[in-house]
Amino acid sequence: MSPRACFLVLATLLAGCASKPFAARVTMVDFSQAATTRLSLASRSHMTSVMGVDPVEWFSSERNSIELKMADDQTLRKLVKRLNRLGFDELAAEGKGPDNPVAGITRLVEVELDGRVRYVAASSNSDAKRLSASSEMKWEVIQGYNGTISLQSVNPQIGVELFEDSQRKLSSP
Repeated sequence: MSPRACFLVLATLLAGCASKPFAARVTMVDFSQAATTRLSLASRSHMTSVMGVDPVEWFSSERNSIELKMADDQTLRKLVKRLNRLGFDELAAEGKGPDNPVAGITRLVEVELDGRVRYVAASSNSDAKRLSASSEMKWEVIQGYNGTISLQSVNPQIGVELFEDSQRKLSSP
């Protein structure tokens, strides 16, 4: 087979892989601060097929939270692959992670993929391997979240109150 033919076959295979839907949602929860931080990235396929969200409606409507961002399928595919390299598959427990810091949990990373939900949680009592892996997973999710441009209107009411309170303090003698 000629080099050109090999290239065409490889390009066709790669294009086929890239176009397959990847319905996934990744969530990072940090319980270590006074206010719990929760960030989620969901693939476009997850948003449409699992959550029943129309992407046009999603980007056109105002929300009260910036907790969830929609990313392309390839971004989530890469993020899940990085989490697995950090030990997610090995350390994960079945099911949805807790919504509050039970048993001293300080952080968790949760992956929903193909209808299966699993999570990795860590606490101050976790072994060094779990602490290190969960910390790296947390930062991977944060980087993916921050790197996802979300052109959407958000109206967090608490932000307005904090801004107005700060403005009053600066204005008063």
